[in-house]
Amino acid sequence: MTGQEVLRIKSVTIKNFRAYYGDSGPILFSRDQESPVTIFHGTNGLGKTSMFNAIHWGIYGKERKSKDHKIKSEGLVNSYVIDSLKEGVNDEMFVKIQIENQNEDLQYEIQRKILLSKEGISSDLIVSDVLGGNVPRYIVANSEVSFSYKDPDSDDDELIKTKNPITVSSLLKKIFPRQLSNFFLLDGELLDDFMNSN
Repeated sequence: MTGQEVLRIKSVTIKNFRAYYGDSGPILFSRDQESPVTIFHGTNGLGKTSMFNAIHWGIYGKERKSKDHKIKSEGLVNSYVIDSLKEGVNDEMFVKIQIENQNEDLQYEIQRKILLSKEGISSDLIVSDVLGGNVPRYIVANSEVSFSYKDPDSDDDELIKTKNPITVSSLLKKIFPRQLSNFFLLDGELLDDFMNSN
């Protein structure tokens, strides 16, 4: 990546993440170089903070929670998906983020996913690290992540893909340092935190 290259989020696709039920399809971000900012505005409960948390989780593997977010929550996956899951039927939650440069060339694609299945009948609640909250014991969850990137030394438009979690984590830390999220994901509800940390 050259020193003058600009990266921006091209699109985010969300499926079954918190307030989002089903597949959102690609949510496109501004690609206009004259106004490169995308603003999500709406009344409470429509998924604005969930959108920020989905992007943050997709890149870093952790949500950026608002100040009043409980430590033990309902989990990352939409609660209806958990409650309606039938035994022997699998479902998934995922966040896919596409990032391009100023020439609209796709540079990176990150997809973080949780695969769900139902095994057994016990409805006792347990704390699931994968799901990030209290969920019924019968829910089995496994996570996976993939990272695709353009080879800077190649003219080939095909992205190189890796699913090795250690490699993905290392590449993401190098390309998207955690402190950077304050500048490309500004949640108005956390404006005080942003001002105090910068």
